[in-house]
Amino acid sequence: MERTPKNADLAEQWIGVFLAAGVKLSEADTMRAFRGTSNIPGFLSFDKATQQQILDYTYEKAKKTSAQFMGLPVNLLDKREWERTGPGRLIEEPPKSKGEKAQREAARRFMENP
Repeated sequence: MERTPKNADLAEQWIGVFLAAGVKLSEADTMRAFRGTSNIPGFLSFDKATQQQILDYTYEKAKKTSAQFMGLPVNLLDKREWERTGPGRLIEEPPKSKGEKAQREAARRFMENP
């Protein structure tokens, strides 16, 4: 029986988030994400607390991002995206549909002409 590291469950959950978001991964993509490359640390090289931060960040990103913009897991590790901080979005998000755009325009016109 092959022994798996204690944190393999977090690693599997992390890869599962990418798969659930629709990102297509090869076996090589998954292994690079777990083990890393010569200049990028793999998921399994981080302590459990950091792995949980990476998992949480990836889950939140997946809820807001389409699969084509998720990127590969190893790239997320390379960019250390989970460490980025900032105030978040300060301006209004652009409309997601034509209907939402029309509704905003109507509200703007209504407010300009009381």
